[in-house]
Amino acid sequence: MVLPILLALALGAQETPAQGEALRGVGPSIVALRSKMSVGSGFIVDAKGYILTNAHVAANPLPFEIDAQVVKDGVWCMARFKKALLVGVHPDRDLALIKIDPAEHQATLKPVRFSGRAPSTERTVYAIGFPHGGPEKVLTEGKIVSTERIVYRRPYIEMDAAIHPGNSGGPLCLEDGSVIGVVTLKDMESDTGLAVPAWEFRPQAFVPLRQREPDPAAAVELVNMGERCLRIGKETKDSRGLTYALYFYQRAISWDPGNDNLLQKMGFYAALRGNSDIAAAYFTRGLQISAWPKDGPLVYLALADVLMKMGRPADGATVAVEGFSKYPDRSSLLFEILAALSHQAKDWPDAARWSNLALREGAKHPEDMNNILQDSRKRMTPEQTGEFLAEDQERGPRLEKLRKEAAAGERAGKAAMTPRFQKFLETFEGVQREGGAALNLSAGGSAAADADAFTDDQVTKLFLDAQLKVARDHLRSGHFERAKDALKEIQKSSPRSPQAKEAQTLLDLIKESQK
Repeated sequence: MVLPILLALALGAQETPAQGEALRGVGPSIVALRSKMSVGSGFIVDAKGYILTNAHVAANPLPFEIDAQVVKDGVWCMARFKKALLVGVHPDRDLALIKIDPAEHQATLKPVRFSGRAPSTERTVYAIGFPHGGPEKVLTEGKIVSTERIVYRRPYIEMDAAIHPGNSGGPLCLEDGSVIGVVTLKDMESDTGLAVPAWEFRPQAFVPLRQREPDPAAAVELVNMGERCLRIGKETKDSRGLTYALYFYQRAISWDPGNDNLLQKMGFYAALRGNSDIAAAYFTRGLQISAWPKDGPLVYLALADVLMKMGRPADGATVAVEGFSKYPDRSSLLFEILAALSHQAKDWPDAARWSNLALREGAKHPEDMNNILQDSRKRMTPEQTGEFLAEDQERGPRLEKLRKEAAAGERAGKAAMTPRFQKFLETFEGVQREGGAALNLSAGGSAAADADAFTDDQVTKLFLDAQLKVARDHLRSGHFERAKDALKEIQKSSPRSPQAKEAQTLLDLIKESQK
């Protein structure tokens, strides 16, 4: 039975001693990750600023601001960190590492303690996070229903503690505040919560976002759910259909983060809703992954357009020129944008050049382009006019040269055809930055009681021991195949460890018993 702690806290009810102990143990380590599109939870795993959360939270390309409790000048206080890096994601679990810098506030961070014990059913557990993006941490209490609930072909801890949007990435902990899992999903049918087991957190396993192996089946399932929401929304004329669709698309991206087509789709939908900064983040992340997208001219056009709406005409022009450099045969709309930008900047030669190209390539707005061309030519000097006419005579050979350069660039996989666009990809602040390395996790300066657990060797030992405990529990319950799978996984992941030797001993015993 789920205790209604969320309601109780809202009404000012007093927490139980066990709840209070759990909150004191893990509460100062829990953070809120806030972007313009979503809110999630996470928790500090190292005093240097490493934060563990869900991949579906971190895969959002919008920059995060992170609210965390810190010790500053000997006093606990709240701080907002505005500089965060996406360090990496787990190859096949819904986990991600974010890095903040304590020096941003000259503050000390408190990491969590991981439990070395494998959870068991009916054990009381607590889920803590920032549901619905609220300003306060909320604790919900429940019991473990299963330690091996299979979802998307992966095992999760299932619990009956209430889970709400915004809880994703927060810790699932025991009475002493030690963490056993990362809250990830809510099963809508059974009304239970699902958490990735804590022993899946192996820092050395994390990889950059674009290197994560995709799970197309999970991604397609979520995309299909999003498409159904869109269809129902259109049929019922309910604007919430697009909102729900965007939610499912965002989750799909966490399972297939290298899918630039899905990122671009998110960008187009955000642009349709007038969310230019969100659209720019998705378009840019998509181009960082694949600079030659399937709908290339439209993507560059759309990104240039939203950048101009954001008041960034120089960046818009940079993107439009890059689009023309890559797709010289399909750039009439880009020519129109460049003509308008150049005319606005009073760059008469470029305004004339681009408007002329737009007209010759079938402009969508010929009257506007003709007005820009005529006005610009009136304002050009005789020397500029001569250069314009000479260049127009060479238009055919010049375009042919550009086509060849674009074809060669695409074959070579060049991210940028122009230096200005390369700089834009590397420095645009409207998209989440990646960097750092998970292997930098260490015990140095940790405020946790078991700080040494954060070195690579000791983290590995912690989780191998937990896996052995799970295997023994399976043996005691008569689940021999499950035990064998767990023991073989230990041997596969750490073949030279003492735990691998013990795993072999147990496998031999199972084999003897089954003769």
